[in-house]
Amino acid sequence: MNEKTKNPKTEPKSSHKDRDPNAHFKNAQDEYEKQNYEEAKKHSDSALNYSGDDQNLNLETRLLRGKAHRRLNEYEKACNDFEYILCGHRDVGDRIKAEAFRERGLLYRDLSDFHNLKKNLEMNKEDKLKGLEELYKKLYNETNEEKAEEDLKTFLKAEEDLKEAIESDQDFADAHRSLANLYYERIHDLGKAKKSYNDAKREYKKEEIVNYSVVRWIDARLGEIKMLETDEGVNEKSKKVKEIMTRIYRTEIENRAYKAKKDFRKFLLKKNTLSRSKFVILRRWNSYTPILQTKNSSSEGGGYFFEMSNSNCGVVIDPGFDFISNFFGADKRFRQIDHIIITHAHNDHTDSLESILTLLHKYRDEVIGDFYEPKKHTIMSVIYNEEWKEYDEKITELENAGKKGELEKLFADCEKRFEKLARNRYDKSPRRKRVRIYMSSSTYTKYAPILKLHRKNDYDVIIIKAGDKLPILDPVTGKEYSEDDARDLKIYAIAAKHDDIISDRDSLGFILIVKKFILVYTGDTGYDEGFLKEHLERVCEKEGIDMSKAKIVLLAHFGGFKSYEKRFDVTKDVAENKDFFYKNHLGRLGLAKLVEELKPELCIISEFGEEFKGSRDELARIYNDVYGEHTNFLPADIGLVIDMDAKVEAEVVVEEVVGKKWTKKRFFKHKNVKANESPDGTTITYI
Repeated sequence: MNEKTKNPKTEPKSSHKDRDPNAHFKNAQDEYEKQNYEEAKKHSDSALNYSGDDQNLNLETRLLRGKAHRRLNEYEKACNDFEYILCGHRDVGDRIKAEAFRERGLLYRDLSDFHNLKKNLEMNKEDKLKGLEELYKKLYNETNEEKAEEDLKTFLKAEEDLKEAIESDQDFADAHRSLANLYYERIHDLGKAKKSYNDAKREYKKEEIVNYSVVRWIDARLGEIKMLETDEGVNEKSKKVKEIMTRIYRTEIENRAYKAKKDFRKFLLKKNTLSRSKFVILRRWNSYTPILQTKNSSSEGGGYFFEMSNSNCGVVIDPGFDFISNFFGADKRFRQIDHIIITHAHNDHTDSLESILTLLHKYRDEVIGDFYEPKKHTIMSVIYNEEWKEYDEKITELENAGKKGELEKLFADCEKRFEKLARNRYDKSPRRKRVRIYMSSSTYTKYAPILKLHRKNDYDVIIIKAGDKLPILDPVTGKEYSEDDARDLKIYAIAAKHDDIISDRDSLGFILIVKKFILVYTGDTGYDEGFLKEHLERVCEKEGIDMSKAKIVLLAHFGGFKSYEKRFDVTKDVAENKDFFYKNHLGRLGLAKLVEELKPELCIISEFGEEFKGSRDELARIYNDVYGEHTNFLPADIGLVIDMDAKVEAEVVVEEVVGKKWTKKRFFKHKNVKANESPDGTTITYI
């Protein structure tokens, strides 16, 4: 669809504080330290806009912005910032120059054949597409000698920049460590790596406040090098182990594994910044076909996610099969999950609960950190920097005296003490992650054997029943949210007519309210004449909401067709036809009658059986033709997003080059959005 032109709006005058470049730079530094790199870029841009003739601030800001670009894999933009510092200005201070050389060196290290990538990015658009395609194919799909040679050339460029950084500032410990990492991880030169690690350790220990966690990490890396360098005196029983370790080290296996772990930690630990609150569909098919999913199948299940802007409030709803995979694919982060609502005990609504609890445990481990590898930003690294000094001299003394037994005992005592300190620190830390789980009675019956109810748990379990108003509190503080959107979130549980095998009376749906936005989620339910409308009216009266002015969105679980629906007697009223309605879901009759009752502004049809592959958009069009006077219908699929104005995110073409369309996703009025089902019926795009 094409974007509609909008009348330009007069921008409000910015305050003096808004135009203060130093304030923006300080905000950029704070966001960078929190690893919120997108926000760091925005504040850096603002600082540059208002920096004027302040050359030092300009360079400092470009350095910070370049670092943020690099960590977001925006290599061309990062390179532009670093080259502006290194090539465009002669009056660059030694520290800024050294950092710029280091960052550009790390950039070369991170992306093989970066020079060719940059060259391709500077081509015209036609060549750009072709060049990038060929380059990425070469970088990531080939493992031949030519690629190895090109990689080495790139790593040597990185080495050159890192040496320049050290030349500019001999005391620059981070540059020494980065150079050592390059030698060890990419060039595989153990001798040079060992020297550079020792240089880095020396410079770190000279600093006024010694970063003992990094020093300890370097000691561990030097231990690895010692093992790999040892050729003489190898125990006969360890020779094959030594060969395995050495051969793996000489390949890219470890680097690839490290990158995968890095991506996982990013998913686990980082948090997205949101400009608006949204309800996200992360569900495709229901019930049995996701269970039978094969290797090449598209039989994804899923669930739903409600995310609030500028708050720590993210609500997972019915996390069934493949929910975590769909959640990750939608570029969501685990830290966004603060609440989980489960309406009934069927697998396609609960399957991913255990995965979420496993990730919660893994999150705790990652934030606390490892005693033997205390990474930056972990609590263990903080403990090291506070406590290690008293052990450092004693360890050196025992090592020099060759007192191996005493050394092992000291390390064991230290490990036990540090881990206890780190666990206690985590429990009181603002970084602690807690989740509140709201579930029906039948769901609790199903999961009771694996759920713990201790106070020190990282999750709370709240059993809910029809009529309950869910206590949506901050999971960490146990108090109401301070942010407006999160504080305005209200959720009421409603009864559903659905047998989930464990119970035929405990299934639920709910009504979710944010100011004038109302989402009515039926859950899995058969139709019950007048019940849902009566419940919605009662909730709106309690919350002081005028239903005629509210934006009501109905998320309806359709289920499928039953042959007995066609025996509906159109000469009689609904009460006399109740035996012909789908018993466990709405079906075609229940959906029709429910829409007539509620008259929602938008109806999202979800919970399709996979037998509707290729028919979902057509089914929605039929309902639109009949009820379009008051309700717009869209079929649900993974990736459908609705905001609190009932607008829908859709793709719009912004540019077309060499037969390829470049699209962006933006929000439009739902009546202007169309569902486009793929030829094979597996996916739906919204345009």
